[in-house]
Amino acid sequence: PILIFPDFNNPFELFCDASATHVGAVLVQRINGVAHPVAFASRQLTKQERNSSAGAIRDHKPLSTLVKAKEPNGRLNRLMLKLQDFDTEILYYPVKLNFTADQLSRPPTETSNVEVKTLEYQANIDWEKEQENDKEIALVRSDVRANLKDEDYECLNLKEFWKKVREKLIVKNGILYKTSDSESLIVIPSKLVRLICKLNHDAITPGHLSYDRTLQSFANKYVWPEMRANVFDYCSSCDIVDKPWDLGGIDCAGPLKRTKSGKIHFVIAVDYFSKYCIAEATIDTTGETTAI
Repeated sequence: PILIFPDFNNPFELFCDASATHVGAVLVQRINGVAHPVAFASRQLTKQERNSSAGAIRDHKPLSTLVKAKEPNGRLNRLMLKLQDFDTEILYYPVKLNFTADQLSRPPTETSNVEVKTLEYQANIDWEKEQENDKEIALVRSDVRANLKDEDYECLNLKEFWKKVREKLIVKNGILYKTSDSESLIVIPSKLVRLICKLNHDAITPGHLSYDRTLQSFANKYVWPEMRANVFDYCSSCDIVDKPWDLGGIDCAGPLKRTKSGKIHFVIAVDYFSKYCIAEATIDTTGETTAI
C-alpha cells in the first residue's frame, strides 16, 4: 500500500469501480511486472449521480467496448471526447482481480471515533515568563486579568491588533490566550516568532511544508500580529527542499528477531519532501553494508 513516485516515462494503469453510492479508483504503475500504487481516490456519489444509470452498473465488462461505439451520444459522447486527450486502452477486470478499487467504492459499514496521535516537537518554553518579558503582552494580560475592557492602547505599537482581539482574550494559568471557536491560541511574544516558525517548519515531522500548510499548522495553536506575513516570509526564505530527495534522513535499528535469511537489523530512509519511506533488512549496520 506504500505509494511510489510517478514515472511519467512509463504507462499508468487506472483501476476503477462503482457501487450504488460510492466510486473508487487506484492509479498504479508496474515495476518488474508488479503493480505499485501511485494514488488512491474514493468519494460518495451525489444524489444526482446516484439517480443516473452509471450508479446501476453491475457488470463492467461492457465498458471495455466503449471506444468501439459507432455513434456515442450524451454523456457517453462527452466521456469519449475527454478520453481522446490521452493514449488509453479500456480493459475488463473481474471483481476478484479489481479488489482494491472495489473496496474503495464500498460505503463504510460503521462509524467510529478514532483518536489520532501525532508526533510534535515541543519546545521547553515558559510561556508565562516569556509573555511577562514582552512589554505589550504583559500590559494587555494585566488588563485582561483585571477585566478592564475600555483601556486605551494608543501608547502601544500594536494597538490595532489589541483592539481587534481584545474581546476574545483570556488568561489561563497565567498565560494570555485568544479564544477561537473551541480552541485557545497562545499569544506569541515577538522575540519567539522565529523560533516558533522554525519548530513548525524546519523540524523533522513537518518537513519544510509549503506556506499554506505551515500556516494551517499554526491555526489551532498560536496567534500573533502579522502572523500570515511572518510565516510567508519564513517559508519563502527556505530553499532546502524544492523537490523529492533534496533532503532526507537515514537511520538504522536492531538487533531484532533473526529472519530466515539471517538479517537482524534494518535501515530506513525518509524523504522529507514527500514523507516517502524506504526500509531494508540487513545483516549488520556497518558502513560497508548500509552503503549498499
